[in-house]
Amino acid sequence: MTDSKILLFPLKLYFLFGYHPDCSPKFRKLALLAGLWMYAFPFYLSIKGILFYRKTDFLLMLECLEAAFLFGEPLFRHLAIHYHVSNLKNVLNLRQKAQIDGLEGESLFYYNLGKTFTFNYMIAGFVVLFGFCVQPFISGKLPATTYLPEGYFVTFCIYYTLSGCYVVVTVVTTDALFCSLCTTAIVNFKILKRKIRNIKRTNLRHEVKKIVDQQNFLLRYCEALGEMYSDIFVVYFCFSIGAICMQTYISTNDQLESAIRIKTSIYAVGLFAQSILYSISAENVLSAASEIGDAAYDSPWYRFSDAQYTKSLILVISKAQRKVIFSGCGLVTINFTTLTVIIKTAVSFYAYLNSLGSG
Repeated sequence: MTDSKILLFPLKLYFLFGYHPDCSPKFRKLALLAGLWMYAFPFYLSIKGILFYRKTDFLLMLECLEAAFLFGEPLFRHLAIHYHVSNLKNVLNLRQKAQIDGLEGESLFYYNLGKTFTFNYMIAGFVVLFGFCVQPFISGKLPATTYLPEGYFVTFCIYYTLSGCYVVVTVVTTDALFCSLCTTAIVNFKILKRKIRNIKRTNLRHEVKKIVDQQNFLLRYCEALGEMYSDIFVVYFCFSIGAICMQTYISTNDQLESAIRIKTSIYAVGLFAQSILYSISAENVLSAASEIGDAAYDSPWYRFSDAQYTKSLILVISKAQRKVIFSGCGLVTINFTTLTVIIKTAVSFYAYLNSLGSG
């Protein structure tokens, strides 16, 4: 069994859109400019719509604010991905050294779970993209509400459809890639856990050295993965709170058309799915890494009198005490607690907007 299936499609899309480190520098620069054009102009129109409607139509202003969050997140993600292309190369190089063959038990279960979760997340992303593209034909409105110059409806329909294709790569594929890379870490921690518990007396020093080296490698891998996604996590946290707040208010407002409320509800579900993917992946890596210390403690260390083995085992246990945590530049930690904070903050803002709307 190889792990190429779990990462092949996200990396192919990364290559086609100029995010992959193996792309030529010239192509990456062109892709950087193309992405900026796809995101920066709609973001500007969203801001212009907010200023244009702020005194005349409160609901339209909120829809433009929602669009600003929707286009703002991929805009800053796009910049972060290009900025961290060297980190991505480092992660992929480390990942090539990871062990995936010979999976069984827990490692096989988490491999299949990660593969299934990644595949379904990508499919859901394409379904949302399809709905984004056909929105003008269903409701006669743009997929996202922004300031619209008169007479340019068809032009902006095409433009926003192309932007939607970019969003699938910048947001959905980047999320799926994180899940895949986390799956590699989880599987290898599970393999290491099994090795520690089943260690044999034969060639003991060599085996324990391999265990220490493997643990050090996995910690380096997780650290590199965290550095690669640190800026993306900050962008995700800041924009998801604002977007979910707007979407909750818009989707529950009876004054708006049903098509707009349904569209907004789908966007909100997508953001919740994104938050769940990040939280589950990060929590599973943290749990798998912390289990290494328990496995070392539960191993048959008392059967061996080798002092070097005992010292190495203590080293493994001490390193397992260091929690593997993914954070956004040290400002926000990615876990279920953060997911709860996002929901609570969004609900608080929603209540505030509701009071403004009723007033």
